[in-house]
Amino acid sequence: MPYKAFVSLEKEVHKVTLVFLRLKSLKEKVLEIINNDKTKNYTNYFKIVDNNGEDITSNRKLETAFKTKPVFFFIHFIQNDDNDDEKKYPEEKEEEKEKCHKIVNPLVLLTGASKYKNLDNLPMMKKDLMTFRNLFEEIYGYEVYCTYDPNKPETESLTLNQLNEFLMKYHKNKNKNNYDSLIFVWCGYINTISEKGDILITSDDNRYKPFNKIQELFSFLNKPKIYIKNVYQINGYNNQQYHNCELDTFIIS
Repeated sequence: MPYKAFVSLEKEVHKVTLVFLRLKSLKEKVLEIINNDKTKNYTNYFKIVDNNGEDITSNRKLETAFKTKPVFFFIHFIQNDDNDDEKKYPEEKEEEKEKCHKIVNPLVLLTGASKYKNLDNLPMMKKDLMTFRNLFEEIYGYEVYCTYDPNKPETESLTLNQLNEFLMKYHKNKNKNNYDSLIFVWCGYINTISEKGDILITSDDNRYKPFNKIQELFSFLNKPKIYIKNVYQINGYNNQQYHNCELDTFIIS
């Protein structure tokens, strides 16, 4: 979802919109405002301050600033002795180092339904799930758990109860295996219900799993989360549902 804020530059207030809460993005917006004002000779060196007089020097501080509405930022120009960004924003540089995370032992869950009671079957789902399995298992060397087994034809169907049992099985064991991240894949039908967002449609057609419930279930604190929605049929699906989209969450549709 977009994040809206007001930026005060001297006596003028400008409205800005950020797609993601990144300090770099906010600084780029400020530079656009500065460069668009041809009447004054501004320096490009500045600091950003929030409503409480707190310097915004990291993504974390930017997130905190957006918790207080309306969101105002004040631009203060500074003298630049040299062009060393590390000296200007040391906390930002340190935070970037801390957030650099190499995925070594992820919990990889592949889910999907090929056969449906009332909807058209999706035979390509089986090939796609095996492609994902080969990618994560053979190429990256991760341990993979999948609802579909090519040696068990009955697994071409996936009911809501079976999906819930599969998710709960690995949710209970997530701490025992010291997983450092999550990779979740859905192959199948997806629809969008306004009050629920994206829903995963299981083989029993009239039953579904809200996508945001899966995100809530596997909310690894401060650990990367990758969600891949491999959608076959789109009925009212707007491809823009981001529930609890944190800095460490990446959604591919």
